[in-house]
Order: sequence, then structure tokens, then C-alpha cells
Amino acid sequence: MANTSADTNAATNRGASMVDIDNVSVTYAAAPERPVLENVNFAPQPGITLLCGASGSGKSSVLRLINGLIPHFHAVTQTGTVRLGSKLVADMQLYEIGKSCATVFQNPRTQFFTTEVDSELAFAGQNFQVPADELRKRSAAALRDVGITDLAGRSLRTLSGGQVQKVACAQAVAQTTPIMLFDEPTSNLDPAAIIEFAALLGRLKAQGKTIIIAEHRLYFLRGLVDQVLLIVGGRVAHTYPGEEFFGLGAKAQELGLRTLEKPQLNKVPEPSPAERGVHVRGVQVSFGGRRVLDIADMCFPEGKVTGIIGPNGAGKTTLARVLCGLQRVQAGRSWSCRMCTANCLPKALRRRRAQNFWRSSAWNSWRTGTHCRCLAARNNDWCAPPPSAWTYQFCFSTSQPPVLTTITSNWWPNYSAAWQPTGKP
Repeated sequence: MANTSADTNAATNRGASMVDIDNVSVTYAAAPERPVLENVNFAPQPGITLLCGASGSGKSSVLRLINGLIPHFHAVTQTGTVRLGSKLVADMQLYEIGKSCATVFQNPRTQFFTTEVDSELAFAGQNFQVPADELRKRSAAALRDVGITDLAGRSLRTLSGGQVQKVACAQAVAQTTPIMLFDEPTSNLDPAAIIEFAALLGRLKAQGKTIIIAEHRLYFLRGLVDQVLLIVGGRVAHTYPGEEFFGLGAKAQELGLRTLEKPQLNKVPEPSPAERGVHVRGVQVSFGGRRVLDIADMCFPEGKVTGIIGPNGAGKTTLARVLCGLQRVQAGRSWSCRMCTANCLPKALRRRRAQNFWRSSAWNSWRTGTHCRCLAARNNDWCAPPPSAWTYQFCFSTSQPPVLTTITSNWWPNYSAAWQPTGKP
């Protein structure tokens, strides 16, 4: 049976562990009403330890205890002790902890100090005065280990969420620390990249690293994990050997966890081009001369939930930005069967931001009526009016800056009916 008391396991493991969390309770100063961790005992052996549990249960806070962000960065009230080797984390400087411990954050973009992949991989070593030749070797090896040699030299700003997550893993590998912490490291990875990451964990484990992973996605860790801690409400509720945990089957979902089996995806028929919904046609987007989106024809059916999937860097986020009017396109447009949603409306209709519209490239085409035919109302065939609390400002003048006219949604039906196919109201 799984041990429901982490104290026994922690006491047994303490002698061989580089990490020792002894009866720790933590309360954040920003949320003093309840502790985020209570009486946590945790002393992992070299190998892979999984922290699982619901969002907000305290998994990330356990990692912060180990990498020193608690108490050196986050303001907390803490009892109990945390040690790395023989030293108390509370008495160590962050740079000392950095020599023993590397972390991949839940949102990797928040941990970068540079703007380019190669310099980010070298950053930690440069601060520890590692010789340049050794830094180059470590960086090249990390790129190979993570499978992102094609990202060498790239600007971090041009990378997708999944690519950024891979770079964060590579910089942790490049630090060559004995302790490695991963906070939801697969949240932005595609299925192929998850398999590659699992293989990387296996290689790091074989090197004798102490690896601690806080994760919701669990299936890919089967056969890798040595022990699993289920955290509930800031407490270690259960401790399982890895093999026993993955034998729980459906009981894992009763504990509030995701499936332990690899999820399967069933294909559905493609929507008809005539189907009501949001249509994307001929849309092209490029960054730095590199084409990242080229969609001939796509429909998101009305009244249905559509998921966008694909490999990291395929253009999923860029497509979402196009649909929201946040990304400029080189060609094409997107619109709904009832109302224009790009090229025209998102640039002309921005809540309380019309004062910036005249500076945009869409201003000239909008004011000359190039796209206004998209706004023509026929037989009141419009989407439901926006919420009454919304207020919009429209540009009605060709002067710069234009005259702003404010309308509210209760006037929307009358206003929309005033649009003509060839110009302004």
C-alpha cells in the first residue's frame, strides 16, 4: 500500500539525499489567511520524484523552497528547515544555490535574462566564470540533448511557446547542476516533443541527477518516476513508489489527477465551407522573412468548440492572434458569416483605443471604405450586440488625429444599420 505519511519516507531517505525539507510550513505575506504548505517532509533520493495534485495545492511552492526563491525572493512566514547538502537554504546566497540547482519555470519567458538562444544558454555559466570554450561545449551539448540545434542563434522573441519551453530546458541542462527542478515542463510541448523530453529525463536520471518535477500531465512519466508525492491543500497526502502509482488506473482520476494513459484523439469530419462560423481565407503571416502561417481556407463552425493542435512552431498562437485582430497579415482575411472580424473591425473597433487607430496601416483603407462593405447590414443579419457595459470610440474624420465619437451598445443596432457597402455612415 502507498504510504500516507511522508514523514516515514523522508526520515529514511535523509541520509542519502541532497535535498532535505524538514517539517516545513509556509504562508505567503500576500495571502496570510492560510498557509500554502503545512508540515511538509520531503527528502528525495537521486532519480526522479513527481509532485502532483490540483492547481494551487502547493507544488510550485515546494520547488521554490529548494531553489531558494522562498525565502530569498517571496515574502513568507516559514517554519521548519530546508537544506541542500549540509547547508540551510535560508543561510545560502542565491548564487550559491544556483551552483547546485537549476530550474525550469512554469512560464519560461519570466526566467530569461537575454534576448537570444545562445546567450541565454551561456548566461548562468558566464556569471560563474566558466571558461568560454567550456561554455560553448556545454551550450552545444544542451542543444543536442534537447533536440533544438535548429534554434541556435534565434531570437527568443521569434519562438513559439513550445520552443521557448525547450530552450528553458536546454539552459537548465547547460548548467550541469546535480539538482534539476521542472515546473510543468510539458505544458506547451507537442506530443513528439513530450516523448523527446521523457527520453531526456531518462538520460539525466542515468547521470545520477536529483530531478523533481511538478506536473499535471502524467502519462509520459510511466517507467521513469521513482516516487510520487500527491499534494492536497498544502500537505503531502500520499507517497507512492513510481510503479505503484502508475498501477492506480482509474483511481488516479478519483484523486483529482489526469489520466495515467496516453490520451487518444479521434478525427471528426471537416466543416463545410458554407457552414456558418468564422472563416479564414488566404491568410499569410511571416516573421523576419520566414513564413509561419499560410492558410488557404479554414472554418471554425458556429456553436462548436474547435481545438487547434500541431507541432511546436507550427503557427497555432499566430493564428489565434490573427483571429483576435492582434496580428497583422501579409495577405488574406478572416470574418464571421455575420460580421467582419479582421482587416476591418478589430482595427477600427478597439474599446477605448481608437485614438491609436489613425496611426495604423488599416486607417487609410478603413476611411476610404475599402473594407466597409464587410460591415453592410442586411436584414439585421448581425451577431448579438456587445454587452451594454462596453463603450466604443469610432474615427469619423480623415484628419490626424481623427475626431472621436463615442457610442454604447444600446445604440449598436441603429448604428450598424447605417453602414453602406461603399463608405461611412
